[in-house]
Amino acid sequence: MYAAYKQLTVRVQQYELANVQLERARRFVQAGQNAQIEVVRAEAGLAQSLESIIIAENNLRDRQRELKVALQESGLEPVSPTAIIPATEPNPVHYTFEQETLVGQAISNRMELLELEFQLAQANLTIDYSATKLCPLLI
Repeated sequence: MYAAYKQLTVRVQQYELANVQLERARRFVQAGQNAQIEVVRAEAGLAQSLESIIIAENNLRDRQRELKVALQESGLEPVSPTAIIPATEPNPVHYTFEQETLVGQAISNRMELLELEFQLAQANLTIDYSATKLCPLLI
């Protein structure tokens, strides 16, 4: 959510810069130093910046909903109008894992390997049973 919030902040700054660029282009056109196409380009850039703000706002709302669902606090229902604004910088923690231990645990705890072992045992029993059926009956 922090990244989405910062992205929205950057998009708003880009919009403000695009607005300044539009005003600058209009002044240059009025002064006769540039062609009218520069104003059209600046307007297109402004519209593009506005679109990116809308996308960033939607992305932020999605992240806020996900966080509200994860928190499961009363008053912070996913559809509530309460906005969550990050107040502190994120502080990611670097973890180092022992690969050998993790791989060993992953292999020993894989359920599909156990299922395959059961299937192999069942197939061996079926083969033994079929081989026994082929033997002649002795009375």
